[in-house]
Amino acid sequence: MASMMAGDDSRHINICSELLLESQHVWQELPLTFGNNYPLTPESLLCFDAPMVVLEKVRQRSAKLAGSVACAFVVAYFAYGTVQGDRGLLSYFSLTQELERAQSAYEELRESRRGLEHRVTLLRPSSLDLDLLEERARVVLDLVREDDFIVLMPETAGTTTR
Repeated sequence: MASMMAGDDSRHINICSELLLESQHVWQELPLTFGNNYPLTPESLLCFDAPMVVLEKVRQRSAKLAGSVACAFVVAYFAYGTVQGDRGLLSYFSLTQELERAQSAYEELRESRRGLEHRVTLLRPSSLDLDLLEERARVVLDLVREDDFIVLMPETAGTTTR
């Protein structure tokens, strides 16, 4: 296989050199450049590889590049999952904020419950607070004493006096 490749290369070089000798006068008349102002001369064409050699080099380089590209995609996949995923950074921050709101609501309810428990304790028979009992009886039963003054206020729409 290697001997066939070497034979193909030498045949390609021979064909290129024959064509160059036949068109020598054209090259002398036309000032051509290649790439970044490199002169395109018959001698510079001899350094180009045969098309099959070029294809083989492209395959080798693309095989090396494929591993790097695959690794880049894997890293990008995990980076995206780290930021945007169900357990990523963005959902962590939103859950942290939701937890803080829930904890503040819990503390408010806890304080409210403490206040209610204290009022219930004051209404127990073992520690009955007569002022609190009278207040609750007046509100719930609409009771008044004989020496109380009653001032009637006109009710506004949607409000109650209780």
